[in-house]
Amino acid sequence: MNENYKTRIDQIRERVMAFMDGRFSDEIKEKANNLLVSVQKNKRLNFFKGEIDSWAAAVVFTIARLNLLFDPAQGEHCRPEEIFEFFNQPKDLIRHRAQHIENVCHLVLGAKEFSTKKIYDHLNFFKTSSGFVIPKLVLDESIKNIQTVDAEEANWLKDKLQQKIDVEKKKWLMRITRRSSKKVVDKRQLNLFE
Repeated sequence: MNENYKTRIDQIRERVMAFMDGRFSDEIKEKANNLLVSVQKNKRLNFFKGEIDSWAAAVVFTIARLNLLFDPAQGEHCRPEEIFEFFNQPKDLIRHRAQHIENVCHLVLGAKEFSTKKIYDHLNFFKTSSGFVIPKLVLDESIKNIQTVDAEEANWLKDKLQQKIDVEKKKWLMRITRRSSKKVVDKRQLNLFE
């Protein structure tokens, strides 16, 4: 790796950590570092274009978006304005650069490498052999509970879980039915070929 490039990456990392120190946990700092490593490996992103602070702000903004850190209901959070002010960068530039990072690196909400355990567990699902989709968090809690109770309680818990799954399935079926009933087919063009 080019020595100038390595130096620039280190400077960006320092700026990212300077913002995160005192604001976020080590887990979120680790996810930011993972993103920085991933971004630097991507040939379509050129760290030499633009200021160091604009890249650092974009990395922080992207991690904040992927981990829902702009939501005050989260334990750890920040406002987007804090990022713009700390790095003294225009908000449109940072938003655009963060979106570009997400697009080029194919980042999605809930990606394990860039999401905290809490976010990952809430946004990942498992499909059962019978076709039901269950949030990982619900499944993990159910397994813990089933392991610590007797057979009668385990069956009761299993029934409750199945009821919850059935309710979710009904909700999804209703949504799908509503969406499909709203679709109107325009057959004017098809009539031209008859």
